[in-house]
Amino acid sequence: MEVQNRDVYERHLTEIDTWASEFQGQEDIALEAVQSLHIALEEGNMSVSNKSSSITCALDGTCSKASDFNERLKVKREHHLVQDLRDRLSIINKDVTAMVDEHWIPPQKSGNTPAKSHRSIAEDDDIPNVPKKEFVLRSNGFETE
Repeated sequence: MEVQNRDVYERHLTEIDTWASEFQGQEDIALEAVQSLHIALEEGNMSVSNKSSSITCALDGTCSKASDFNERLKVKREHHLVQDLRDRLSIINKDVTAMVDEHWIPPQKSGNTPAKSHRSIAEDDDIPNVPKKEFVLRSNGFETE
C-alpha cells in the first residue's frame, strides 16, 4: 500500500509541477503582454504629446498669420476709407467751384454788394393742385367718418 500511496503521491506531485510550470508560463506571457502594452502606451503618450505640441505650434503660427493679416486689413481699410473720403471731397469741391463760377456776381465798382440772384420759382398756377385726402379716400371706397 505504501508503494501505491507513493505512486499516487508522485503522480500528484508531477501534476502539481506541471500545473506550476503551466501557471509560470502563463504568468510570463502575461508579464510580456503587460510590458509590451506598457511600452505601447508610453510610445502612444509620447506620440500624442509630440503631435499636440506640433499642433500647438501650427495653431500658434496660424494665429500669428491671421493677426498679421487682420492688422494689414485694418491698415488697408483705413487707407481706402481715407482715399474714398478724399475722392468725395474733391467731387464736392469741384461741384462747389462750378456753382460759384456759374452764379458769381463780381463786385460793383461802387463798392456795393450786388443783389443776390435767386433761381426762379414756379407760380401758383404752375403747381399741380392736390385733391383733399378725404376725397381720395372716398373715391377708393374708404369711409372717412
